[in-house]
Amino acid sequence: MSFEPRDYGEASRKTPGPVATRVNVLTISGSVRLASSNARALDAIALLAPAGWTVRRGPSVDALPFFNPDVEARALQDSARAWRASIAACDALVISTPEYAHGLPGALKNALDWLVGGIEIIRKPIALVNATPPADYAQAQLRETLRVMGGDVIDEACIELPMRGTPMSAEDVARDAAMAEAIQRMVDAIRQSTRT
Repeated sequence: MSFEPRDYGEASRKTPGPVATRVNVLTISGSVRLASSNARALDAIALLAPAGWTVRRGPSVDALPFFNPDVEARALQDSARAWRASIAACDALVISTPEYAHGLPGALKNALDWLVGGIEIIRKPIALVNATPPADYAQAQLRETLRVMGGDVIDEACIELPMRGTPMSAEDVARDAAMAEAIQRMVDAIRQSTRT
């Protein structure tokens, strides 16, 4: 299975606005469903990204094998190596995940486990999107996992986009005034965190 991030192309660079710096953002969906609300929320962020930003959706987290420290110690598999490289190459991460049985989806936790032996996520600015609030358990677990791994979860960049049970497309989310305002707050917080 290919593990190349999806590039949104010009869709992520059309919104006019000041260009302080170029920012490469990688978005990760904790859901493996093709058209999940999490994926649609991430696509909306790409549509509203300011000029100068490149927003790419990372590959599905189920593209990785089960984490095994013995395998990691011998040699990283291609998919795990590509996963780490995609994290290393971005300036910031945006993660959106559902909550299953009061916890993180196993595929997302597995993907994060593959980062534990590396340095790619250390001090990396991270924003969290909760597309199906409340989902408080999953959000708390994700924050704790990222914190202990050395990631920098930016509180001001963590937002809720209440899409549970709605058929809203990414375009619908981008046109919704309240949701677009929340995404703008996220963008501003990421911009501050990546400013050098």
